[in-house]
Amino acid sequence: LYRYIGYESDLLSETDVFSGAIRIDSPVLSPREVMLLKDKNHLFPHAVIKCHLSFDEDLAERIEEIRLECEIAAMNGTRIIFLSDEDLPKGYAPIPMLLVVSAVSHHLIRKKLRNNCALLCFSGDVIEDHHLACLVAFGASAVYPYMAYELIREHFAAHDWVNMLKNYRHALEKGLLKIMGKMGIST
Repeated sequence: LYRYIGYESDLLSETDVFSGAIRIDSPVLSPREVMLLKDKNHLFPHAVIKCHLSFDEDLAERIEEIRLECEIAAMNGTRIIFLSDEDLPKGYAPIPMLLVVSAVSHHLIRKKLRNNCALLCFSGDVIEDHHLACLVAFGASAVYPYMAYELIREHFAAHDWVNMLKNYRHALEKGLLKIMGKMGIST
């Protein structure tokens, strides 16, 4: 399940170019790993793109704005793009993360910028392994299921909630591995 986050060199290139990458053990990020990734901004510049939709906005126009924000970030040397539906303001709704990841990934592929950066999702709508598998299949490098973590923390506040978070993450990883095995997905 390990992955590399950062710049991916061209597989068809005849010259070896290594611009650096961070190896993560799983596409399911823990709160600690998110903090570490954000702290590495000097080595791996990142941008946070909010995936919110105002009630009076057009969805297609907002998706296009997000695509352009990601394109500009990738052209300016951003290595990690955080697509986030966190901190939802009043009068806004979250855009489904699968729609955003798909739109951004395909846009960056068309612009030949997809290898320049990793897409990381901070998503409140990831609950089970199927959600995670869909996001990874559509182009997400990693996922941070912040809402599920928060619900576990609140529900098990009197218990060992840190261990419960580890169990939940392990269950997502095992489910993803099983899906990948059944579908024949490999690197």
